[in-house]
Amino acid sequence: MWSRFGIFIAVFGLTHQVHCANIPYSDMYLPAKTRGFVCETEYFTIDHLREVATKAMESTFFEHYYQLFPKLFEDTHLFNVKSDILLSWPVLPNEKFHTSNPGKLRLIINIRGQIMGMVIVSPKGRKNKVIFQKCKPVRRSKENASNELQISDENWGMSRPVLGFKCGLKVVSWSQIERIMQFFSNDSFRERLKEHNRLTNLEKYTGDEFIGVDLYSFPVHKKLTNRITFATNSLIYLVFDMSNNKFKGITNLDDRKGKCVALRDLSFTSSDNIYIPSSVLNLDRMPDKYWPETCMEFRIKSKTMWLYLEFALKNWKSSLHGRQVNYPLVKSKVLQFWPMRFPETDNNRLHIGFGIGYDTRFETYHFYHAQIRDGKFVDLEPCMSFSNEIIHHLQKILRPATDS
Repeated sequence: MWSRFGIFIAVFGLTHQVHCANIPYSDMYLPAKTRGFVCETEYFTIDHLREVATKAMESTFFEHYYQLFPKLFEDTHLFNVKSDILLSWPVLPNEKFHTSNPGKLRLIINIRGQIMGMVIVSPKGRKNKVIFQKCKPVRRSKENASNELQISDENWGMSRPVLGFKCGLKVVSWSQIERIMQFFSNDSFRERLKEHNRLTNLEKYTGDEFIGVDLYSFPVHKKLTNRITFATNSLIYLVFDMSNNKFKGITNLDDRKGKCVALRDLSFTSSDNIYIPSSVLNLDRMPDKYWPETCMEFRIKSKTMWLYLEFALKNWKSSLHGRQVNYPLVKSKVLQFWPMRFPETDNNRLHIGFGIGYDTRFETYHFYHAQIRDGKFVDLEPCMSFSNEIIHHLQKILRPATDS
């Protein structure tokens, strides 16, 4: 898989000095020792996300058909990036790969295929807009450590709190554990337990993973209610000591080999590497405004337009390691066309596309609109022109970067 990431480095002619030789190229801008991400109650391993990133890059630069994803991700501030092309690609629970329904989880990568993070997509409720909520990068504790050692302040440190416990690819949050423990410490619960001697689903713990005076196990539900006597088919159990109401850990009673592991929240931990954008343009201070012209009443942000113009003017290789680079997507005697990706909405129909085209007859660049049929761009028509002054200005800036 790492050889394929090397392909993407060669495509862009971009190399970076890596401060730690053990950090994979895809993980350069993640907090150190990131082993995965938590989105709500789902856990995603970093190994799986690297594969997803590779698929997203191959779809963008090697596939012959234009697909619905990746989408342009313009909320770059969520990852402390001021000016660069970021892309989003669907990620599915249980480490499945996206084929049709994209779901609500997205992997965010930069144009070099490096992982920036994950987000949850939610509809905003107006004009087909969506909002994004960041998922949390996490580090696993040592799997051979005891549950109590895993969650001790001495072991974790207050600056990196325990987010929860990973059981397989499911996560039990620390906040959920706290709510359950508060319920058990309630006086009415204690009285009820004395009257009935037992409660449905609350059982004596007989395993050997935890040590205590009066240990009980209780199934973890997705939602906690005031009633805890209903039946459940949960496989994950919370273990606590009734004598002092102390939480002991999380276990899978039906799969003792599948140990539940504490996760450390790395959301407030910075990467060891300073982010270097793929763009050589200094756009960090550019206002968040739209390009003065429109195409079929479609508006594009100025920063996005400049980044894609720069992208189209790069020197593209025709093949790498025996594989044809299918970018620009349209390559004819008359026109070369670089499709532009656009932000995700809650109406992601794929009928009309836009992009930057180079007319080889007149050596001019235009902004095109086109129909998309079966992944192909047809009926391409220019709707906006770029002046020679703009193109020459960009070429002058890019030439030193290309020569270096």
